[in-house]
Amino acid sequence: MGHALDSALGQLHAYGCELNNGLTNHAPMVAEALHHLGLDSAIEAWLSTELKRCLLRPSHVQPVMLDEWQDALADPARYSDWADLFNNEIGNMGWTATLQQWVPRLTPGFASAATHGIIRVGHATRALRDSETEARLLELAEALASWACNYFVLPVATGKPLQLNPSHALTGIALAPEDLRNTSGSITAALAGLQAIPEFADHFATLNVDDDIDELALDVAATFARLFCQSARSVSGAIVFTHAITAVNAVRNIGPYLLADDGKALLRQAFHTGCALHAVYSANRYAPPVHEPLPLDTAECIYDALQHGDEHVIKLTDACVTFTEATGDAFFLTAAERCRRLVPPRTR
Repeated sequence: MGHALDSALGQLHAYGCELNNGLTNHAPMVAEALHHLGLDSAIEAWLSTELKRCLLRPSHVQPVMLDEWQDALADPARYSDWADLFNNEIGNMGWTATLQQWVPRLTPGFASAATHGIIRVGHATRALRDSETEARLLELAEALASWACNYFVLPVATGKPLQLNPSHALTGIALAPEDLRNTSGSITAALAGLQAIPEFADHFATLNVDDDIDELALDVAATFARLFCQSARSVSGAIVFTHAITAVNAVRNIGPYLLADDGKALLRQAFHTGCALHAVYSANRYAPPVHEPLPLDTAECIYDALQHGDEHVIKLTDACVTFTEATGDAFFLTAAERCRRLVPPRTR
C-alpha cells in the first residue's frame, strides 16, 4: 500500500512550493490526503493535471548554516537550500527527532504561507507514521523547507492567560475595521494588516491549554467548523476558513512527536491563526450556531470531494472525515459540504 503516494511524491521532488499563478503548490498534500482517504487509484490522474501548474524548484542560493539558520527565514528563493538542510537533519538524527527539534523553532511562524507550511508538514508526518519510505522522508524535508522559506509571524502578546475554552475565546475576538482590511490579495497580505491593530495580539493568551492536548485540538477544530458554517459565504471565504480547520488537523498529526509544552504552543498558534482569519475575513463576530448540522454520510462526502477535485475541497474533506471519526460531530461534514458547494469544481 502507498506505492501511488510514493510515486507521486517522487515526481513532485522536481517542483517547488509555488504554482505558476503565484499560489501554493498543494499537490503533495492532496496526494497524501487522497491516500489517507483510501483513494490511491485517483492520485495519478489528479496529479497529471496539476503538474501543468507547478513551477520547477528554484536553484540553490547558498547552504543554510545551522548556526545562522534564522538569517535564511522568510526567503522563498532559499527553498532548495532549506530542503537540503532538513534532508541532512533527517539523515543525521531521524525524522521524529527532526520534528522535535525544528517544529518549536518554526512554531511562531505558524501562519506562514497562509498555514500551508504547517499543513504540508502535517501531511508528511502522517504519511511517515504509516510507512517510512525514501520519498516520504524527502517530502518531510521539503515540507519543512516550505514552512521556513515562507516564514511569517502574527502579532502576539504574552500575558496572564484568560483560560477560556475555544468557543468563548473566539467569541471575544473583535473584527478588524473595514479600512484596515486588505482582502483583495493573498491571505498572508491580509493577515499582515493585523500589525496595525495592537489589541489583536492580546488574544494570543486567551485559550486554556491546560487540558488534554488532543481533546483540546478536537474542541478547537469543532469551533472552527462552526465558524466555517457561519462565515464562509463565498469562494474566497470558503478557501480562507478551510485553513483554520486543516491547520488543526496538522497539529494533531505532528503533536505526538513533540514535547508536551511544544505541542501546546503549536496548538495555541493554530487557534491564534484561526482567530486572525476570523478577524480579517468574517462579516460578523462569532456566535455559536443555533441551527442543526446537515445529516451527511461520510462515504458520500468523500466521493463528492473526489468528483469535485478542488485541492481545498479534498483537503478539507480529509480533515473533516478524520475529525468526524474522532468526535461524531456532524458540523465537520457540514463544513466540508458547504466548501464543496461554494468552490467551483476543478477544471480537468
